[in-house]
Amino acid sequence: MERLVLKYIEFLKNEGGSSENTLNSYMSDLKMYIRYLRNNNITEFTDTDTDTINLYIHLLIDENMSKRTISRKLSVLKSFYGFLKDNDIISKNPAESIEGVKTEKLNMTAVSNMEADFIINLPDIGEYSGIRDMAVLETLYGAGIRISEVIKLKLCDVDFKENIITLRTEKKSRTIPMYERLANILEIYIKYSRPRFVKKDDNEILFLNKSGCNFSRQGIWKMIRKYIDKIPDGKDITPNKLRQSMLVHLFENGADEEYIQSFAGYKDFYSLKRYKNAAKYRKQKLSRRIKDPDLRLLRVHPRKTAKCFEINK
Repeated sequence: MERLVLKYIEFLKNEGGSSENTLNSYMSDLKMYIRYLRNNNITEFTDTDTDTINLYIHLLIDENMSKRTISRKLSVLKSFYGFLKDNDIISKNPAESIEGVKTEKLNMTAVSNMEADFIINLPDIGEYSGIRDMAVLETLYGAGIRISEVIKLKLCDVDFKENIITLRTEKKSRTIPMYERLANILEIYIKYSRPRFVKKDDNEILFLNKSGCNFSRQGIWKMIRKYIDKIPDGKDITPNKLRQSMLVHLFENGADEEYIQSFAGYKDFYSLKRYKNAAKYRKQKLSRRIKDPDLRLLRVHPRKTAKCFEINK
């Protein structure tokens, strides 16, 4: 892949009109894109499509990259894929149909509670894969965590005794309280479904694909997307928007900023403004105070009344 990038940069040099700084910037952007592809086990540009690029763009959005920077990176990809098409390396430019980045729109809208519930309940729990998919969707929306965090979850991160999920990074960790429905579906998945996917006994990853391996970001995104696509006018709904919608719904239900900030794993309150505005956040304090922040958060959680169920296997 690097060889094609070098050919593209050489083409730009020969065409003229691009400064050395611009060429270095293009090279840096494409190297970053290649790293993303390799992290998702993609080794050829011919194996990429529009979904691949959309996922990459939403990864950049999820990491709070500026709209200007994301727009530049998308522009570079459109130009690069155009070069590949013009040289008959690919038959179609997969970036061509992607519209400009509208991060404000993405961050200022949310799916409704009804839409989220509909999506979560789409998987067929009569199938082991359906149980897993429902557990993933419930975790993504109900725990309000990123796809990258869902992928990295381990069995030991789910504590049914304390009813918490622990999200760990090299520098720090944070805990997410589990409401009844989330604990219910995760327990069923771990007991009945996950053993059907396990190929190696020492695999500690919580969510496994059909090969018994942990999901790639692209793999889990496509799995989630197949359910979202069943929503009427659901083309603007992304897996990341499910997480964003949870934060909006917490504001709508009156949760305090400090608890939402901790729940979402944001470093500052500024990152919450878009959700606060989208939810028309009610500034008045909750009438009943609860000392335990986890319990307080669960009190306003939009999934607190979600129906639990049993599986007969």
